[in-house]
Amino acid sequence: MSDDNQNPSKGDIGLKLGAGLMVGWFMAALLTLPALYWLFVAVYEAITAGAVRVTPTSRGEPRVWVPWPQAWSYLLGTSLIIAGGLPPILAFVAPRLRMGRTFLLLLTLSPFAGPLGIALWLFSGHLTSVRGALFLAGVFAFIAVTLWIGNRFGRAFVVLALLILVAFALYHFAPSL
Repeated sequence: MSDDNQNPSKGDIGLKLGAGLMVGWFMAALLTLPALYWLFVAVYEAITAGAVRVTPTSRGEPRVWVPWPQAWSYLLGTSLIIAGGLPPILAFVAPRLRMGRTFLLLLTLSPFAGPLGIALWLFSGHLTSVRGALFLAGVFAFIAVTLWIGNRFGRAFVVLALLILVAFALYHFAPSL
């Protein structure tokens, strides 16, 4: 019986790490290239029409035109997606850039910029108004409070908090029941 699988050599680990980095760079390119297109289209629409089409608030609705200052989350989201995907692509295309301080800062921040950009882009329809932004902040605050309750008091209190949320939603959104 061989111990090849139990004790991988340094070459095997390097090969697996390299393959993982290639997949990461490929995924960064897959996200960055469409984001560049979306940003170009949004800037073009803002210049020509003075408005930008943002992501709809629910499935099946058409994209809504809003004045370009209200589309800040759409524009910032696509920019952050690009900022999150650009450093891995630059590290692959131009290896000499890897040593610069600015590049290292961008590479350090890219795991945070990409997901934040995706969240801003996806919720850009909600973030065009104060009411939508407050609704979204309330949802995220409820998630944070529920996680805190779960860590502090246990699962039973999380179930109770969810039942209270459902009761409030039924009372507020379906007053005829």
